Amino acid sequence: MTPAEIMYPELSDAAQDLREKDEPFAFATIVRTSGSTAAKPGAKALLASDGTILGGWLGGGCARGAVKRATLKALETGVPQLISVAPEELLEKIGVAPGDEQDGVTYSRNGCPSRGSVDIFIEPCLPLPQLVVFGASPVARALTDLAPRFEWAVGESI
Repeated sequence: MTPAEIMYPELSDAAQDLREKDEPFAFATIVRTSGSTAAKPGAKALLASDGTILGGWLGGGCARGAVKRATLKALETGVPQLISVAPEELLEKIGVAPGDEQDGVTYSRNGCPSRGSVDIFIEPCLPLPQLVVFGASPVARALTDLAPRFEWAVGESI
């Protein structure tokens, strides 16, 4: 269970359904806002493997494209992503362009009239690796017993 599921039980059931289907997904959390924004820090959403929002809320549509790209990258690499969606003049002021990555943050342009900025953390949740055990020897049984402790799913024994 992730911290997002503990704090947002309404997302937990949907996340559990995706886990049972061995489908990758991600959680997105607003970690910082500046200026006028619809979303506030702590807002969370559950994201499908294609980057669409399945539940929760991240504000208006201004950040959706950036969230989708970051979700796809997080699920592909297994590495969490931090994105900053900011007005173009703010990006210019700090010397970055949309798409640039600097110090672990990927920047994206916010074209919304609110002109606020939002930093969003994307946490990938990938299916457990599968361990397939051949045979029923003591070593095979020991591997089967140990696998869940290392967060490995055990496939059918042959």
